[in-house]
Amino acid sequence: GAAAGAALGPGSAWVTELSDDDRAAAPKRVTVALSVGFGGGPLVAGVVAQWAPWPEASPYSVHFLVSIVAAALLWRTPDPSFDHGAPTKVAEHLGTTERPSDRPDTAPKETFWETVRSAAFIRTIPFTAPWVFGAATMSFAIAPSVIHVPGFSTASAGVITGITMGSGALVQPLAQRIERWKQGAAMPAGLSLAVFGMLLAATAFAVQISALLLPVAVILGSAYGVILVAGLRQIETLGHSKDRARLNAAYFSFTYIGFIQPFVFAVVATTQTSQIIFAVVGALASPATTLATPDARHLSS
Repeated sequence: GAAAGAALGPGSAWVTELSDDDRAAAPKRVTVALSVGFGGGPLVAGVVAQWAPWPEASPYSVHFLVSIVAAALLWRTPDPSFDHGAPTKVAEHLGTTERPSDRPDTAPKETFWETVRSAAFIRTIPFTAPWVFGAATMSFAIAPSVIHVPGFSTASAGVITGITMGSGALVQPLAQRIERWKQGAAMPAGLSLAVFGMLLAATAFAVQISALLLPVAVILGSAYGVILVAGLRQIETLGHSKDRARLNAAYFSFTYIGFIQPFVFAVVATTQTSQIIFAVVGALASPATTLATPDARHLSS
């Protein structure tokens, strides 16, 4: 958990810095990078744990080796920030010789705290961000615990996670197109997908058909991807570029609230009926969030 937190804030800010060729594409690229790791890791771990020798240790060994290689490659990576108006190696690589206009030389120290205390942040991010992993965990944590695939429980859990997060990555062109069509439209679209996915999950809980895990994963994974792009786009418009890493970290801290959902489910949804009701309540809460949350653009103007 500490490793994920330490990587997500700076990592997402880094991908954003590398997107100076197309700033509007930055949230899409962050989401793709996150989804590939988040979905690929469990997918590989599930397959290795199901069929490789020493299933209690081999999945961790794979991740350990990959982490060592990644750390070695990243250790001497240049800082992509732009200091004193001089182009960095990253800027030169991108063919950027001028300092981007949205990067002032200095940023007041209170900029970050002013942003997170602003009405535009408080009345939008805490309410919408939890649905990022709220949608995803319904698919890859809750649904496989309710509907089992006989003989392949370990591998199927990894595959469902991979499909969920992979769908979040593949939906990015659509999410970006929606946001370009109408700024702010991606969030309602993502939450609408969450409604559909949770209603389908409730149906799957009722009929206990394992094949329904696949469409549930695709729909809720797409919801995760669209909501994440919309939220990162909001953060991009609210804060100062110098505070991007901290603002992204603050945003992801709110997305982590969605990871509480499987625990709550395990405590309150102890019967088939309560499991169905839990998914239906989630479907009802998603649009309520959208309707009750004002547009951050109007609040910040």
